[in-house]
Amino acid sequence: MTRSTIQRLLTILAIAAFAALLAGCGEKSEPTTPDNVRPDQLNLMLDWQPNANHAGIYTGIASGAFKKRALVVDPKVPSDPAGVIKQVEAGRVDLGISYASYVLAAQDKGAGVKAIAAIVNRPLNSLIWLKKSKIKSIKGLKGKTVGVSGDGPSNTLNTILEENGVPASSVKQIDVGYDLQKVLVAGRVDASITGYWNVEGVQLQQAGLQPKIIPVDKAGSPTYDELVLIASTENLKDGERVESYRRFIAGLQEGTEVAVADPNAAFNAIAAKYPDLKKTAADRKFNMASLKVTLPVLAQTNIGENPFGWMDPATWAAYGKWMHDNGELSKSDTTYTDAITNDLLPGVVPDAGATQSTDSDTGSVN
Repeated sequence: MTRSTIQRLLTILAIAAFAALLAGCGEKSEPTTPDNVRPDQLNLMLDWQPNANHAGIYTGIASGAFKKRALVVDPKVPSDPAGVIKQVEAGRVDLGISYASYVLAAQDKGAGVKAIAAIVNRPLNSLIWLKKSKIKSIKGLKGKTVGVSGDGPSNTLNTILEENGVPASSVKQIDVGYDLQKVLVAGRVDASITGYWNVEGVQLQQAGLQPKIIPVDKAGSPTYDELVLIASTENLKDGERVESYRRFIAGLQEGTEVAVADPNAAFNAIAAKYPDLKKTAADRKFNMASLKVTLPVLAQTNIGENPFGWMDPATWAAYGKWMHDNGELSKSDTTYTDAITNDLLPGVVPDAGATQSTDSDTGSVN
């Protein structure tokens, strides 16, 4: 038997032993990382700088939720949030965090990525105005100026206006980039859209400006998953990578549960990696408040009997159709649910749709 043949056999035996560890753990045993299992390194590109939306990730790292699943997770901050999909597709990072609209737009252009889990499974984008504007309801936007992000009119705002009987032509929309809060406070606009209720909304409340905050899906826009975990379709053909992604999502679930149970520990876990969150007392106050209102959403209590990370196919189909109807997608023969897969979620048996009752549900390495 040649040296190369022996090496291949040893590799196969090691993989088989690792798979046995995943499937054969006792239900009450404490998960550990065996000495003979080399942890998988996973590079994760965030959607933005570390913040409350990433509490499950950083708490999972700090609490050992990933370590006991034989994972070393390395979050990276993107130079451009719009470029995360390209980084994942090119294989420069293993996983990324992006937005439902970005994933559907990438699918429309033929990009090789899929969403494999929801992290924030409802909209954070909100329609916001201040008490001083004298606006009483969405109908009161008629004749007003609304700040948007983008070169043209906001399809989300236009949909909201239509649903509330306000002619889009009666509302002036101006592009304010990322300065939505600043221009709102300065009075350059009467209202703004695309600010997050758990970020700008909290900042405005803490400033005593009495904001009216309406998440876009409560105002008349279709709902969607705000933040999703993405992987390249090429890597999803690799059984070993898929298994490590499954363990990552299971670790994320545990990290999220730890964060929900102990918000202070969650804050410290993020701040340990990103000290700017507590640079001043005001920074700490804001980021802690943002975390506390975000954690209930990260807990995903609205998914019923579905597993953590569940992405509702009907929601994706409806949102994809809305994007197409509003000119944001060009192809008319697309199956929008092809942009997602729920097969990697905890407890899901690929291609079977059933659940397991062993410790492999949690993705633990015992």
